[in-house]
Amino acid sequence: MDQSGVPRPRIVSRHTAVPGKISRGDWAEVEMQPGILDFLMHKEDQDTPPVGHRTHPMTGIPIGLAVDAAIAAASGRDTGVDVLRHCEATFESPIARDQAVLARGQVVELGRRHVRATATVTSLADGRLLTKVNVILVRTAGAAEPRAQELEQYYAR
Repeated sequence: MDQSGVPRPRIVSRHTAVPGKISRGDWAEVEMQPGILDFLMHKEDQDTPPVGHRTHPMTGIPIGLAVDAAIAAASGRDTGVDVLRHCEATFESPIARDQAVLARGQVVELGRRHVRATATVTSLADGRLLTKVNVILVRTAGAAEPRAQELEQYYAR
């Protein structure tokens, strides 16, 4: 929780075949408790837009959680494979402001310069599928060298 009093999303489970490496089938789950949407959509008064004005929280939050789960599945903290290059999302059902949700990401492809993962976001209250996302992640050397780097050294063989 930060100064706003809103709980942050957190990794609740993760499976890696080889710690510190990336394998097909590695997965992670990220949970978000209620509160973030209310914070972003709350209006202080009629003349002030909400904090999340123009950030599209009803769609941006599920995509962000899915990307976080994909990064965790790819051991992003250990490998540096934590830069979103591309994603496609399908929204199946709207996210509810008062329900916890779970994003589950799974590594499905290891490319020369990318990792592809799939992710789903579901309601923990009723199991509804909210969003399906396909994610392509890369590793870069930062702003000085934004091109995707070779990744094979990070793959379990």
